[in-house]
Amino acid sequence: MLLYMVNMKKQHSATKKNIYKINRIEDETQAPLEDSIVVFVNPSTPEGTYYKNIKELIRSWIELDCTIILDESFLEFEALDSMREEITSYKLLYIIQSFSKVLLLCWCASRSYIFKQK
Repeated sequence: MLLYMVNMKKQHSATKKNIYKINRIEDETQAPLEDSIVVFVNPSTPEGTYYKNIKELIRSWIELDCTIILDESFLEFEALDSMREEITSYKLLYIIQSFSKVLLLCWCASRSYIFKQK
């Protein structure tokens, strides 16, 4: 899985954006350019690696005035720390979480139980 960073600084024209791909499996600590958009999935997909150093990564991206989009969609499957409480301390931090998969599994399990009881 690649970490995508988009540099929003106006370099050649008002509409040009530079997209940088960073292989986070090799080195997730590689610094983005200042004023970039950082999209990071934690835990990662498809391998499920949870980055325990996420707070340090976020701090380094904040120092560079980056907009941070953190996808924590699969966090609910394990007892892992979320960065939800950090959104009040940095206005450019956005966290994506999804309960649909968890609720779907619960619904499927309940339906299966109901059908077995008939």
